[in-house]
Amino acid sequence: LAGVASGYLLASLLLADVAASLRGLYGAEVQGQLSLTPLWWASGLGLSVLGALLAGASSLWRAARLPLLALANAQAWH
Repeated sequence: LAGVASGYLLASLLLADVAASLRGLYGAEVQGQLSLTPLWWASGLGLSVLGALLAGASSLWRAARLPLLALANAQAWH
């Protein structure tokens, strides 16, 4: 949540400068306001959860293959 919120804040702070650059370089007209739909919030949070699951997948896979009582033993992880 903090990452999505801080990204939105950063984008809103830089929007005027980016719009001016695009207008100056390419003649493009950019809206002066920023909108973030619930779908974008959900996709941002979903990607972070997916990344966390992928990062921890190998440890979870190793733990799933160990015998139940071996998880408490530090030597079982080696």
